[in-house]
Amino acid sequence: MRLPAIVSISMLALAISCTGGDYLLPGTSWYLVALGPASAPQSALEGSAATLLFSEDGRSIAGYTGCNSYLGSYKAGGDSLTGDSFTVRGLFWTEAGCPGPGLFEQERAMKDILIGAQRYSSIKLSLTIESADGRALFFDRR
Repeated sequence: MRLPAIVSISMLALAISCTGGDYLLPGTSWYLVALGPASAPQSALEGSAATLLFSEDGRSIAGYTGCNSYLGSYKAGGDSLTGDSFTVRGLFWTEAGCPGPGLFEQERAMKDILIGAQRYSSIKLSLTIESADGRALFFDRR
């Protein structure tokens, strides 16, 4: 009787590993808690309400920077726990003015990091997206 249980568990593990790393992302929403150099990030501006939302179909992202809304497509691969590949393409941003001090700079950093995104990792209720230049966006689950 132990053999069927072992086979079932092995099949489940194989199925999960073959789905790609983005099986945790579709249909989730996140709020920005910090950004900047991955080794020394700064807190997101209080009250900016910057977000990142993943579509249910696993193809697109949308969100708000504290100034403007954005949308685009993404591709995630590998194992989300080890920080495998993540790319964003075709980002579109609205162009409204920023209502408060520091919001433009935060928005600019978010744009640059998303455009240059190369990898991500997700552990429990945290998501990190890191760009090639070592900067990162740190999100918590909504």
